[in-house]
Amino acid sequence: TSTSDGGQVFFEVPEDAAAGTAELTVQASTTVPVGRAFASESRSQTQILAGSSESTVSATAEATWLKQGPAPALTAAKNCAEGGVDIIASNKGDEPFTFELAGLEHTIAAGETRTVTVPLQEDQAYDFTIHGPGRFEKRFTGMLDCRIQGSGTGTATQTLSEPSPAALGGTASDTNLAETGSSGVTPLIAGIAIGLVLIGGATLVVLRRREATAGD
Repeated sequence: TSTSDGGQVFFEVPEDAAAGTAELTVQASTTVPVGRAFASESRSQTQILAGSSESTVSATAEATWLKQGPAPALTAAKNCAEGGVDIIASNKGDEPFTFELAGLEHTIAAGETRTVTVPLQEDQAYDFTIHGPGRFEKRFTGMLDCRIQGSGTGTATQTLSEPSPAALGGTASDTNLAETGSSGVTPLIAGIAIGLVLIGGATLVVLRRREATAGD
């Protein structure tokens, strides 16, 4: 009447029952809170929209029994390490069970369990249907989704080198860098500045002599 995630379900089949199959489907629904936040690049107030969504899940268990012959049981599991989907096939009967998957034929001996990996690309959908004895049929559908959202942008560590001191007496070959310090034009500028100072001083001396002569 109740079970948890990953629990096992058993079917009790009478010994005198004819060959057949049985299927049990469980469905449940619940309300999941959902919401969105709208933010602006400016200083506008963030708007939050909240609500609820109805979510429904279901699970199916199937059993097949035969008086003699193969008794296959198949399950599927995602295999991210190998990049594909694992089909786990077991045979509880007394005869081999042969099935075809992805264009290849596989035979599971009596009492044997084998895993067959079907290679898939990331985000590739798959749809497998496996047939067996006694109207046995098992279908697996889904999509290979191994990559966690945001994992593509991994964190890369970069080592920053310390700034190296400039070599003394060296010459810069990069013409895009600003030139600092003295250059060939500096002596010319200094000579013009000294000449202007001398001319200004001589002008002051001449003006003072004229003022002294006029005063006498």
